[in-house]
Amino acid sequence: MLDNEPLREFVTKIVASQGNQLRRNCTVGTADLDTATFTNFDQDIEGGISEMIEAVICSSAIPAVFPPQNWRNTTYVDGGSISNLDIGSAIQNCLDEVED
Repeated sequence: MLDNEPLREFVTKIVASQGNQLRRNCTVGTADLDTATFTNFDQDIEGGISEMIEAVICSSAIPAVFPPQNWRNTTYVDGGSISNLDIGSAIQNCLDEVED
């Protein structure tokens, strides 16, 4: 397995360069290994940008390539492990943009 700490540093650096905020709606899909369910996190995540960074790292934990991530008392891997195409979140984000 590869170390994903360089990714965490890179994402943190990019977010910091943007003023520690997301400029667009964003959804990150993860797979909860404890319940075998698909779990979404979006820009409205409780805990703000630092928690969104953790969600991104969880989403990047591709099985057999990067280690599963333990976060919020749950073990997560890449959401594509369960749902490769999350159309529902994409549609909802588009609707949210129109409403704003």
